[in-house]
Amino acid sequence: MTSKAKTQCWCFTINNYTEEDETRLKALTPQYMIYGKEVGESATPHLQGFINLGIKGRKSFTSMKKMIGQNAYIKEARASEAANEKYCSKDGDVYKPQIKRFRHEKASKQN
Repeated sequence: MTSKAKTQCWCFTINNYTEEDETRLKALTPQYMIYGKEVGESATPHLQGFINLGIKGRKSFTSMKKMIGQNAYIKEARASEAANEKYCSKDGDVYKPQIKRFRHEKASKQN
């Protein structure tokens, strides 16, 4: 993916995260987001997350780095939202805001 291509779903890892990193994430209003606090094999504390910006909210790699944080490792998500939720919540300490989802459905006609 080029740095200018826009993507809807992203995975991220922030090693040695700070309170500022969490504040920045909690200020976002994506379609869906989850992240878990984890400690890696080398004892590095990190946030493991997934974010779905929605079709109209797609961002480039550069924009995501600014949004999530310059110290974050980010990549386009390949797995489903459900698979990412399971992976990000494996250690149990999870942040998952209640974000309203909107469905655009045609009203059914009654005869």
